[in-house]
Amino acid sequence: MKILKSFKFFIVLVLFMSILTPLKAVEASDTISVKLRNYLGNKTSIPVSVDGTYRVKGANNRLAGANRFEVAVNVSKDGWTSSNTVFVSNYMAFADALSATPFAKEKNAPILLTHKDNLTAETQAEIRRLKASEVYIIGGTGSISEKVGSQLKAMGLSVTRIGGADRFVVAQSIAQKMGPKGSAIVANGLKFPDALAIAPYAASKGYPILLTKDNSLPTATKNALGANNTTNTIVIGGTGSVSANVYNELKGSKMRIGGSDRYEVSTNVIKQLNLPTDSAFVATGLTFADALTGSVLAAKNNAPLLLTRPTSLPGTVQNLISSRYIPKFTVLGGTASVSQSVMDQLPSNLKLNPDSTYYVKKSDGNLYLYEGSKLVVSFGNREFSLSPAAYGTSNKITINNTRDYLGEILFTHEGNYIRPVNVNIPFEDYLKGVVPREMPASWHLEALKAQAVAARSYADSYSKVTLIDDTINYQVYGGYDWHPNSTAAVDQTRGKKMYYGSSSVGVNAVYSSANGGQTVDDGDEWSPGKTGAPYLKSKADSFDNYKWTLGWFKNQIDLTGKDLTRPQDWWTSISEKGGPNYYQDTTNYPLYNAISIGTLKNWIKTQGYENTDIKLTRILEFTASPIKDGSQRSRTAKISVEFLVKNLDGSYVMELDKDTNKNEIKKNVITKELPIKDFKTIFGYTYFRSYFFDTPVNNSDVYVIKGKGFGHGVGMSQHGAQARAQAGQSYDQILKFYYDGVTIK
Repeated sequence: MKILKSFKFFIVLVLFMSILTPLKAVEASDTISVKLRNYLGNKTSIPVSVDGTYRVKGANNRLAGANRFEVAVNVSKDGWTSSNTVFVSNYMAFADALSATPFAKEKNAPILLTHKDNLTAETQAEIRRLKASEVYIIGGTGSISEKVGSQLKAMGLSVTRIGGADRFVVAQSIAQKMGPKGSAIVANGLKFPDALAIAPYAASKGYPILLTKDNSLPTATKNALGANNTTNTIVIGGTGSVSANVYNELKGSKMRIGGSDRYEVSTNVIKQLNLPTDSAFVATGLTFADALTGSVLAAKNNAPLLLTRPTSLPGTVQNLISSRYIPKFTVLGGTASVSQSVMDQLPSNLKLNPDSTYYVKKSDGNLYLYEGSKLVVSFGNREFSLSPAAYGTSNKITINNTRDYLGEILFTHEGNYIRPVNVNIPFEDYLKGVVPREMPASWHLEALKAQAVAARSYADSYSKVTLIDDTINYQVYGGYDWHPNSTAAVDQTRGKKMYYGSSSVGVNAVYSSANGGQTVDDGDEWSPGKTGAPYLKSKADSFDNYKWTLGWFKNQIDLTGKDLTRPQDWWTSISEKGGPNYYQDTTNYPLYNAISIGTLKNWIKTQGYENTDIKLTRILEFTASPIKDGSQRSRTAKISVEFLVKNLDGSYVMELDKDTNKNEIKKNVITKELPIKDFKTIFGYTYFRSYFFDTPVNNSDVYVIKGKGFGHGVGMSQHGAQARAQAGQSYDQILKFYYDGVTIK
């Protein structure tokens, strides 16, 4: 399948748009999704704002891993770019770690997991990433051996072990480290769910978590309560977890948060303490590790922790989520801990504030959404969408502070960059964003209608393309930058396309800015020697009178009086002339361009002079082949240029002059006969506007090209369409001239 090369430019005297690039001949679609590239470029941070109602789809995040060690590491990575302190706990021994969360939060430290007798590789690597200098080992040597302690010391860490004869003493020791707080949490130390459900709250308040047996209050816990000056106690769990006797033994003000099971307890923590629910964490209630390591991150985010069954969301949890309208969730653990079906039951209703500026950022392969400088959602390596409450002009989204779009924007990865995609745009609305970008909206309505039908016909080729973009590789799409004139043109030709016989013109509905008075046979342009479409033949176009000139001085740098043996004395003080300041034939060829010497020098560098500094001294020759194709276009030309070279290391390319017998700077010469299309690169697309030009004028001091047209010249001329419309032709008459033999229906 041939790919048609095209380009688009703005000019000073007349705004215009140019050629589109067909890719595949396929069928039409009701909607189109477009990658946003043309007006955005490659970004790792994109400002976003909204008008109306937009919500985040995919706001729910899963922090998973191949095992519980990796889950802990990914929790750490999500919450900490660095940390002076880390906590390390045995991955199997929940009892020691139950009380660690408040102290870890106080130290702003993640909790990592390890094997008893060997420091886990994942944990070791994460400690290095965090650049930690101290570590707290939670539990005695029965939980984490001295060998692990030695391994941590070998990493240069200051190691503190918080141990004890049993879990109750460990909890007491942690409370001592935190100091008197006046309030405390009491939970069953033989079961983990209740303590985990309260852990984020306890950590955010700085309250120690003390442990008890179900029917008796251990001495260590009594002592800790006394040393803590506890006057207020929150007991977690029903009487099956903490008996009435234990509850009554507690001094001062107290309250119980219970429930029929561990899942209801986690919801009642939120209800009875009236916790904020801007977001929530979710973990399995059947194992402790994910909830333990995630509890510090939950506290850091001021979010509660809800417990769930691995494969079904408990009814009490569902009711709590619905009643509190919780908008986003972080799921702890992989699908074996919390299945995808459970995650799919969690709503994702995070609403964007129309008064805020958000930023989508990519870092370390992950996507993040910020509100100002505040992190809102971490998506990991997942894509996500910003979606309107309903498609329409009352809801719009602004990307990069420059361009508005309707509908949903999907943020995807593209290499190291963020690539937004405007998803499922209604076909006619897509055209409303295309037509004013491809033809000035101030032009005659009939010309705009012709452009709308051509653009619609060409877009017929999109539906089987996986994803188009907003550049000239397809058609330039400007989003919701509509104009009343072009919108009227789209609406008044709604659904109309060009057909040749029973087949859609599709990919052959090409157009260019101007043909200069002679359309181009598509076979000449893209497949020389081959027969093209029967309706894209070369013929005279009396309504297209677009002309241009291109000129430059033959002598660019005068070396007279320069010591050629010492180029370092004058190199930085000389520069090229460029093009002449005027050209006398401004009546017949009004669009004048002096050549861009920079593009010519860049081309020279591609001829074996990369990483050098070039000074262009003379243009020795530029001649076009007198042989023209059936569309009156030259297809080859010859150029010869003289130039000087300075190397990257500061040395100059020199040679021995035979006349003076001195080592002088070399006057290098390149002479090339090339396909005419290559001169677009050599002279610059803005300057070398078409292949339709007369034999270059060779004056005494300048070369001048008198050219006609802008672009490839195949199909509809936009300038010709405008002139025909101004002369009274209708859009279908315009199209039937440029696409001979087509029908419009």
